[in-house]
Amino acid sequence: MQVSIRFNCGKDNYDDIIKVTKQIIDYCGISNNLKLYLAKLVDYSCQCETGYFKQDEFDLKVIEYNQYVSNLLNQDYKPKLPRYRKCFCGQFKLKNLVIGPEGEFYKCEHDLGREDRIIGNVYQGIFYTDIMMNFLENTVHEQCKECKLFPLCIGGCPSQKRDLKEGQSCWLSIGYIKQILMRQLNNKSN
Repeated sequence: MQVSIRFNCGKDNYDDIIKVTKQIIDYCGISNNLKLYLAKLVDYSCQCETGYFKQDEFDLKVIEYNQYVSNLLNQDYKPKLPRYRKCFCGQFKLKNLVIGPEGEFYKCEHDLGREDRIIGNVYQGIFYTDIMMNFLENTVHEQCKECKLFPLCIGGCPSQKRDLKEGQSCWLSIGYIKQILMRQLNNKSN
C-alpha cells in the first residue's frame, strides 16, 4: 500500500517537520511505499504574513526538504519537475471525502471545522445539495488561463481559488521550476 504523508508547512513548524520526518523514517525504515511531502500553509484571512512562507521562500524549502528526505533514505536527490495531471485533487471525484472528528463529511481538508462546508455525515451519507455540487465545479480564473504553467496546474487548488483573492492561490511557481532546472543542469555538468 502506498502511504503519503503531507506536512502543512509554515515558518513556525518547518524545524518540527524535519524532526518528525526523521522519526518516521527511523521507525518505518527505507520504503518505496512511503511518500513525504510539504504543502504550504496559507493564510485564508489574507491579513497575516508572519508565519507563512512567500512562494519563493517555500519553493526553496521544498527543495531543501526533498534533499533532506533523500539523504535520510540514502538516495541520490533527483529533483523532479511537476507533471501534468488530469485532475488537481480528489475534490473532483464524487466519492472522495474527508471525515471530520464528529463523523461529518467534507469535500476538502481545507474545509475541516467549517459548518457551511459539511456535505454529509457517517450516519446519513452524502447530501447531494447545491453546496455539494458547487464543490465539483471548477471555475478557472482568467489570470490562470493566460499563465504558462496552466497546463501543469490546471488552475490550482479549488478551495484556495474559492477562498483566496485572485492570484494568491498559486501552488506552482516559475521560480520553483527554474530552481529545479538549474539544479539538473548543474548535476549534468559535474
